[in-house]
Amino acid sequence: PKTNIFSSLEVVWPKADSEIKLIGLYNSYLYSLDAKNNLIAKHKESTTGFAKGSLWLKENFSADNIINWTIDGSIYAAKPNGAVFKLDSGRLQNFSLISLDPQLNSAVKIFSAPDSPNLFILDPGQKRVIIWDKKTLKLAAQYPAKEFLDLKDFDIDEKSKTIYLLNGMKIQS
Repeated sequence: PKTNIFSSLEVVWPKADSEIKLIGLYNSYLYSLDAKNNLIAKHKESTTGFAKGSLWLKENFSADNIINWTIDGSIYAAKPNGAVFKLDSGRLQNFSLISLDPQLNSAVKIFSAPDSPNLFILDPGQKRVIIWDKKTLKLAAQYPAKEFLDLKDFDIDEKSKTIYLLNGMKIQS
């Protein structure tokens, strides 16, 4: 920014005792995960930040142990055991990685974009990156490598078909 300073935005959480673990933006809405109260809220943009969030999660779904999510119109949420869930309009959808071999048993990060047909999953346990087709619910590709000893994070440039990986203290593509 021109001023080189950050500004604060107002956000009103649905519960006074909220512990916000994750946030995500989609279509000018802020989504927040309150781990303490096991809820996902949707906040409308306001002139000073974001309004009080309305309860978005409409099912009895354990949201408190979500470790990462990506929002592309749907929310794809990853849990520590490698389970990945899809939620639309606050409801759990039929989504499964069952045909993945070997099975996912950990997930550090997941990513998708609104215009992408793919869900990207970083799987440090199996030393690989998985590309999952969201429409066919099938594996599009997976990239394992013996040198993936300490996968921590990744970023995707779908236009150039490049995956950037943080492997220990190294960036690999």
